[in-house]
Amino acid sequence: DLRLALRSALLPLGDFAQTLAVVREAEQLATALGDHQRLAQATFFLSLHLYLNGQHDEAVRAAQRAQALTAGRDPIMHALATYLTGIHLQAQGQYTHATECFERSLTALAGAKQRQFFNLAILPSVTSCAFLATCSAELGHFPRAHAYGVQGLEIAEAVGHPPSTMFAAWGAGWAAFRQGDAPCALSLLERALGICRD
Repeated sequence: DLRLALRSALLPLGDFAQTLAVVREAEQLATALGDHQRLAQATFFLSLHLYLNGQHDEAVRAAQRAQALTAGRDPIMHALATYLTGIHLQAQGQYTHATECFERSLTALAGAKQRQFFNLAILPSVTSCAFLATCSAELGHFPRAHAYGVQGLEIAEAVGHPPSTMFAAWGAGWAAFRQGDAPCALSLLERALGICRD
């Protein structure tokens, strides 16, 4: 628990190497203890930090392991592991499969869960919408991309969380850019950049 909490404290500092080391320690302890729930959490965060370190193949394997650990046991953690798998697939250009992951996670995070962080820095419902917007745009499904972009912005603005709003504006802006709507894209991406600067 202390190592998983330390992960959350180290992440904003940008010390990805130390954060990854702490998460690996948590994973080893959970494995030694046979603690299924904490192992799933540690494996999820391991996948996230491997992704941030650019270790994509290992990150995908960790995300799939987290999905397997949570299937039928922890619906929220399973939804988060599915969403994380989508992020890895999106990074590899597998937009159709990534979209399927994000749609499943967004469905599981419906209702009041849309406004919950689940120990993440940005609302996972918002990042799911943002990535659904970008993936849909890459596939040429522009009305769907626009709808997801709007949905992500609405969730983030309702919560009043600037980092989530930044991510939502980025996703909607990217979708507008891919559609060729430069004025809309510029407005949204400038908004995202402004939040980052603030």
